[in-house]
Amino acid sequence: MSRRQASIIKYVGDAYSNESIAIGLIGLSDTNICYFKTSPRKINVAKRLNKNASQLIDFTLNQFRSKLELDTRNSIPYSAIQGEKEFLLKLHHYYNGLIQFSEPIKFSQESNFEELFIKHVDNQIIGPLDENKLTKETNYKSVIKKQLHLPLKDKIDVEYIIEKGALNSLYFDFPIDAIGVNGRIYTAKALDLNQYSKRSAELQKQIAEYESLIERLKIFSNIRGLDDSSNEFYLIIEPYRGESSSVAELYNLLSSEKLPSIQVILPNQIESSFNNKVISNNATKFSDFLEV
Repeated sequence: MSRRQASIIKYVGDAYSNESIAIGLIGLSDTNICYFKTSPRKINVAKRLNKNASQLIDFTLNQFRSKLELDTRNSIPYSAIQGEKEFLLKLHHYYNGLIQFSEPIKFSQESNFEELFIKHVDNQIIGPLDENKLTKETNYKSVIKKQLHLPLKDKIDVEYIIEKGALNSLYFDFPIDAIGVNGRIYTAKALDLNQYSKRSAELQKQIAEYESLIERLKIFSNIRGLDDSSNEFYLIIEPYRGESSSVAELYNLLSSEKLPSIQVILPNQIESSFNNKVISNNATKFSDFLEV
């Protein structure tokens, strides 16, 4: 019997009405080869409908893509890590936020993955269906990836989402650039102030949510017997170059005054202020500690 299955990757903007936009497709062949495609056009539609969710959409899809690429590089068959036909079904049950996976559907030998993509996701793709990058990286994102994500990706969690409910009374998903633990908790959140020149309210919201997350991490560390007084929380920003007076005022506040519990650093201070501490103290992944 054929095991050829596929799941539609959906953006779900309203959990109550279950209205969704098909933004990608993932499929498995008879030999458990995995296919994964996304539609930049449909992703941009989703972002236009919910501008506040733009970063979280990118974060979730990039994290998922990294997972697939890691398994592929390690030559781990998907049947070994997920249980053959259960792989797509587990994705369907696990992802229940803004990004969701449909129940797996079987497809016949006569159909191929590209045809399914055109039929169910995007029939306006021009040219070959190469795997698509979600967005063009800004220079700031490239710096953060080079200075923070890549040096620490095998040591602690990077580009990680702390999901709502993972910590006591946490009622929102929060994307964090780096988080690790070893006797204390280390976090780093990078914010591109220049990206939010016209959306200062969203910038303020992210800082407020980071502060709220930190309070919950303090409670968590206390419950788990960590030294909550020595936790280290960092906010990474670069000088603001735009013309928004509200963002400029916020940058001046962040760069000149100490936020409660948060150390504000520049991108060129990441290695000396954050990475070296994480590495020298042998910090490990927070996700592993969370599951214990």
